[in-house]
Amino acid sequence: MRSEPKPGKKFLLICLHGLVFSVIMTIMTIAWAFLFAFLVVIGFIIGLIVGFVVLIFVFGWVNTFVAEFIWDFDLESDWKTLGIHGLELFLILLVVGIPSLIASALFPSILTAVVMFIVYIPIDGYVAHAIARQFDNPSSTFVSYQ
Repeated sequence: MRSEPKPGKKFLLICLHGLVFSVIMTIMTIAWAFLFAFLVVIGFIIGLIVGFVVLIFVFGWVNTFVAEFIWDFDLESDWKTLGIHGLELFLILLVVGIPSLIASALFPSILTAVVMFIVYIPIDGYVAHAIARQFDNPSSTFVSYQ
């Protein structure tokens, strides 16, 4: 059985998870936007659907990668698991991000974007960690954080 890290260390790991996840997803989302635009131009409805499916799998893959790296989780990476993982993460982060969208709409500036990015690091990290933990196989490895 894995031992839980001490609360202070767990918070730092959650923040690291949130930071790494957010930075990688920002880069991947920019790349996805170009792919999405291309797919929509090629085939409107089909391109739209394929674009969102690709985004869901990117969410699942990035969180799997980050969770395995930071928490040493043993996550399955087959397409079904990545799809469910990504869909769940996408929907929850969408709901959790509503206050950030409202703040950005009310106070549109670079400062608001930077503040929201910093504020959401532990929030995104906690959500991403909690979802990755659902897909973890704890009996396969032993990790001690002490």
